[in-house]
Amino acid sequence: MIMKKKEFIALVLVFGVFLIIDTPLLAQSTGSSSSRESHREARSARVMVAPEIEIRDIQDFDYQYISGSSSSEKNSKLSLSKHYDGQTTSKKGTFSVEEGVRKIRLSISGDVRSGEIGVEVYLPGEEELINLSFDDSAEVSWSQSINISDDDTRYFGKWTYVITAEKAEGAYKLTLTTY
Repeated sequence: MIMKKKEFIALVLVFGVFLIIDTPLLAQSTGSSSSRESHREARSARVMVAPEIEIRDIQDFDYQYISGSSSSEKNSKLSLSKHYDGQTTSKKGTFSVEEGVRKIRLSISGDVRSGEIGVEVYLPGEEELINLSFDDSAEVSWSQSINISDDDTRYFGKWTYVITAEKAEGAYKLTLTTY
């Protein structure tokens, strides 16, 4: 009877350890993971693959940006964001959209306490796509999806964006995703 009691206590301790162990830590050591973790890792892997978007003139910016793509699909993402504390500035940058992309999603958002922030985006050939201005009247969120037909080539090539701030206290975010 004493032996069975010790075995029972040992068994309870072993199961107790599994209940206490952090699941992600266990997944790292065993190589297994839950479906939610696998989905998160798959999303993360897409961002970490070499980007298909070419970013130029970004060295002039102190903007936070993220860029990435997947090798199995023609998709990529560029995100720019900046917080201002009363600055006045104007910056211009470019990025390229490769042939083979079938959909582009552009979103711009911003919130300004004082001053003004402007975001302009131009298609290749300098055709203006959007020109937004943020001030303290409202928080702004804008997005547009563009489906590209097989014979439409005007979206492929070098795009330009211009960010301006006039004594701005606030922030903006520009995101371009291609599929």
